[in-house]
Amino acid sequence: QSTTLIQGIPTNTNGSDSDLVGEELLEAYQRNQSHAKVLQQERANLHKIANQKHALEQEAIRFIPWLRGALLQDEEDLQICDVVEQQLLELQTIHGPAKQARDARREKEESARRQQEKEKQTKMEEEERRQLLAAVMSKQDEAKPGMVWDKRRQEYVYLNTDESWRD
Repeated sequence: QSTTLIQGIPTNTNGSDSDLVGEELLEAYQRNQSHAKVLQQERANLHKIANQKHALEQEAIRFIPWLRGALLQDEEDLQICDVVEQQLLELQTIHGPAKQARDARREKEESARRQQEKEKQTKMEEEERRQLLAAVMSKQDEAKPGMVWDKRRQEYVYLNTDESWRD
């Protein structure tokens, strides 16, 4: 921006300064003064920019040790990532067969558990049947004179010989 302003200032006029007189000389003087003022302002502006740049560079210097430490930490993190990636690649070759073996073991355990439950259920049914049979057999042994076996009820009942209801 400053360069365009400075380049916009003409370096010489249509003649030498000694040829100017009167109004032209005053106008040239005023132009020279305004151009000198612009140059002074731009010089001050450039000086201010240079001071700002210097202040920012000094401030940036304070962060250099911290940035170096962060860079070293990042390098360590990358090394850890590389190690973990290598371990994952190594585990990948083992993971498939291990998973299949685990699934087979689980399936075998589940099959054994189902078999045990089935055997337990069979034992319980057998025990219940035995108890029912024992109860039926004990009821058969309880037969008293005048009783007959009722297949439907599966027990001895008195034979109703009282025919008084017919009267």
